Amino acid sequence: MKFIKNLLQKSGEQADAADHAPPQQSVAQPPENALSYLDRGNKHSQQGDFDLAIADYTRAIELEPDLPKAYDSRGKCLFAKGEYDSAIADFDRVIALNPDSALGYGSRAYVYLEKGNITRAFADFNRVLALSPNHAEIYHKRGRRLLDKGEYDLAIADFGQSIALAPGSTLAYHNRGLAYAKKREYDLAIADYSQAIALDPGSALAYNSRGNAYVEKREFDLAIADYNLALAAAPQYALAYRNRGDVYAYKGWHDLAVADYTYAIGLAPKYASAYHNRGVAYWQQGKHDW
Repeated sequence: MKFIKNLLQKSGEQADAADHAPPQQSVAQPPENALSYLDRGNKHSQQGDFDLAIADYTRAIELEPDLPKAYDSRGKCLFAKGEYDSAIADFDRVIALNPDSALGYGSRAYVYLEKGNITRAFADFNRVLALSPNHAEIYHKRGRRLLDKGEYDLAIADFGQSIALAPGSTLAYHNRGLAYAKKREYDLAIADYSQAIALDPGSALAYNSRGNAYVEKREFDLAIADYNLALAAAPQYALAYRNRGDVYAYKGWHDLAVADYTYAIGLAPKYASAYHNRGVAYWQQGKHDW
């Protein structure tokens, strides 16, 4: 779950370091006060050591039972471990301690979304927005999760609110385009991708997504042009090579398709669909033994 990693601000470099040095060696024993345990718990959570982080947050709570940030941080670690009910209990405590803060409501909303309880998630998000009504990021994050859950109309509405509050958001336009594409409303999707590109002409993501929409409309030359632009912006973009290879295959240009699939595999050696599609292209070329 990518958004959990973002929530905990875990970096790849930190995760690599954690593989080679036990956290007990790299995170010093704190003095016996709640804020020191909270700080060490944050370091553990950033390294992905959620059990150690939870232990430190629990000790912080034992020392200072009315510390909202300790409950919130522990709840986020429990969420990352898939212990949703325990996470909700911690976020409930955050809200009880500070009912006029958006902190607990926002965190709890994401757990309810993950559990599929859209009604309760929306109630919490609405409370966040009542406390902070011009919060474009909340609309965008909620829209992203709704998109992942297949709630496309609700996602479109949230991305629209995010855009109204922050009209320069490339990602909000792009993600609303994804939602339109899921509804097969490709012209609307293309319009949003184009706006994202106007805001950020170097957005390989938007070029690739617009190319996909053109494929769905069977406008293959326009799709190839967009994949070319995506690759010009991001030459190591394996997905764009795979996608362009698919279009070449549709057009019967199997040599070019094989070349793109091969390049994608070079960039991402475990790219199963690229291997599969290259195999199909080889078959179309007559390169088989039976």
